[in-house]
Amino acid sequence: MSTGKSYGIALILSALFGPLGADKFYVGATGLGITQLVLSLTLFGLLISVPWAQISTFTLTLAILFGTATFLYPSVNWAPLTSTDKTIAWIVVSIYVLGVISSSAKSVERWSDDTKSDE
Repeated sequence: MSTGKSYGIALILSALFGPLGADKFYVGATGLGITQLVLSLTLFGLLISVPWAQISTFTLTLAILFGTATFLYPSVNWAPLTSTDKTIAWIVVSIYVLGVISSSAKSVERWSDDTKSDE
Protein backbone atom coordinates (compact mmCIF):
# COMPACT_ATOMS: atom_id res chain seq x y z
CA MET A 1 0.00 0.00 0.00
CA SER A 2 1.41 3.40 -0.92
CA THR A 3 1.84 6.01 1.75
CA GLY A 4 1.26 9.00 -0.52
CA LYS A 5 -1.89 10.68 -1.68
CA SER A 6 -3.45 9.52 -4.93
CA TYR A 7 -3.50 11.99 -7.81
CA GLY A 8 -6.64 10.34 -9.18
CA ILE A 9 -8.64 10.67 -5.97
CA ALA A 10 -7.52 14.29 -5.57
CA LEU A 11 -8.62 14.98 -9.15
CA ILE A 12 -12.04 13.38 -8.64
CA LEU A 13 -12.58 15.40 -5.46
CA SER A 14 -11.43 18.58 -7.18
CA ALA A 15 -13.67 18.04 -10.21
CA LEU A 16 -16.78 17.11 -8.24
CA PHE A 17 -16.46 18.95 -4.93
CA GLY A 18 -13.71 21.49 -5.64
CA PRO A 19 -15.63 24.61 -4.57
CA LEU A 20 -16.10 22.96 -1.17
CA GLY A 21 -12.35 22.36 -0.85
CA ALA A 22 -12.64 18.56 -0.75
CA ASP A 23 -9.37 18.05 -2.61
CA LYS A 24 -7.57 20.37 -0.19
CA PHE A 25 -8.87 18.42 2.81
CA TYR A 26 -7.82 15.15 1.17
CA VAL A 27 -4.21 16.20 0.58
CA GLY A 28 -3.87 17.66 4.07
CA ALA A 29 -4.10 21.37 3.23
CA THR A 30 -6.82 21.88 5.85
CA GLY A 31 -6.42 25.65 6.06
CA LEU A 32 -6.97 26.06 2.33
CA GLY A 33 -9.88 23.64 2.47
CA ILE A 34 -11.58 25.60 5.23
CA THR A 35 -10.99 28.86 3.34
CA GLN A 36 -12.52 27.47 0.17
CA LEU A 37 -15.45 25.94 2.06
CA VAL A 38 -16.24 29.22 3.85
CA LEU A 39 -15.99 31.16 0.58
CA SER A 40 -18.51 28.78 -0.99
CA LEU A 41 -21.12 29.73 1.60
CA THR A 42 -21.72 33.14 0.01
CA LEU A 43 -22.56 34.22 -3.51
CA PHE A 44 -19.56 36.55 -3.63
CA GLY A 45 -17.32 33.79 -2.30
CA LEU A 46 -18.48 31.43 -5.03
CA LEU A 47 -17.07 33.90 -7.56
CA ILE A 48 -13.68 33.07 -6.03
CA SER A 49 -14.00 29.42 -5.02
CA VAL A 50 -15.42 28.09 -8.32
CA PRO A 51 -12.58 29.41 -10.52
CA TRP A 52 -10.13 28.33 -7.82
CA ALA A 53 -11.54 24.79 -8.04
CA GLN A 54 -11.37 24.84 -11.84
CA ILE A 55 -7.72 25.90 -11.72
CA SER A 56 -6.99 23.15 -9.19
CA THR A 57 -8.67 20.59 -11.43
CA PHE A 58 -6.77 21.86 -14.47
CA THR A 59 -3.37 21.78 -12.75
CA LEU A 60 -3.98 18.32 -11.30
CA THR A 61 -4.97 17.06 -14.74
CA LEU A 62 -1.80 18.50 -16.29
CA ALA A 63 0.30 17.00 -13.49
CA ILE A 64 -1.16 13.57 -14.16
CA LEU A 65 -1.06 13.64 -17.96
CA PHE A 66 2.38 15.21 -18.33
CA GLY A 67 4.06 14.09 -15.10
CA THR A 68 4.75 17.63 -13.96
CA ALA A 69 4.68 19.08 -10.46
CA THR A 70 1.61 21.07 -9.52
CA PHE A 71 2.31 24.41 -7.88
CA LEU A 72 -1.00 24.44 -5.96
CA TYR A 73 -0.01 21.42 -3.85
CA PRO A 74 3.72 21.95 -3.17
CA SER A 75 4.11 19.98 0.06
CA VAL A 76 1.99 16.91 -0.70
CA ASN A 77 3.54 13.47 -0.53
CA TRP A 78 2.08 12.02 -3.74
CA ALA A 79 1.86 8.32 -4.47
CA PRO A 80 3.43 7.20 -7.76
CA LEU A 81 1.26 7.82 -10.81
CA THR A 82 -0.75 4.84 -11.97
CA SER A 83 -2.62 4.02 -15.14
CA THR A 84 -5.86 4.52 -13.17
CA ASP A 85 -4.82 8.10 -12.39
CA LYS A 86 -4.26 8.73 -16.11
CA THR A 87 -7.61 7.16 -16.98
CA ILE A 88 -9.34 9.42 -14.46
CA ALA A 89 -7.55 12.45 -15.93
CA TRP A 90 -8.70 11.56 -19.46
CA ILE A 91 -12.27 11.09 -18.25
CA VAL A 92 -12.20 14.53 -16.60
CA VAL A 93 -10.78 16.09 -19.79
CA SER A 94 -13.50 14.37 -21.85
CA ILE A 95 -16.27 15.65 -19.58
CA TYR A 96 -14.93 19.21 -19.76
CA VAL A 97 -14.61 19.04 -23.57
CA LEU A 98 -18.15 17.66 -23.91
CA GLY A 99 -19.39 20.49 -21.70
CA VAL A 100 -17.71 23.09 -23.91
CA ILE A 101 -19.10 21.49 -27.06
CA SER A 102 -22.59 21.30 -25.57
CA SER A 103 -22.45 24.94 -24.48
CA SER A 104 -21.22 26.01 -27.92
CA ALA A 105 -23.96 24.05 -29.65
CA LYS A 106 -26.62 25.72 -27.51
CA SER A 107 -25.17 29.14 -28.31
CA VAL A 108 -25.23 28.40 -32.04
CA GLU A 109 -28.81 27.14 -31.75
CA ARG A 110 -29.92 30.33 -29.97
CA TRP A 111 -28.09 32.47 -32.55
CA SER A 112 -29.77 30.51 -35.35
CA ASP A 113 -33.22 31.00 -33.77
CA ASP A 114 -32.56 34.75 -33.37
CA THR A 115 -31.57 35.18 -37.01
CA LYS A 116 -34.66 33.27 -38.18
CA SER A 117 -36.97 35.50 -36.15
CA ASP A 118 -35.38 38.61 -37.70
CA GLU A 119 -36.44 37.55 -41.20
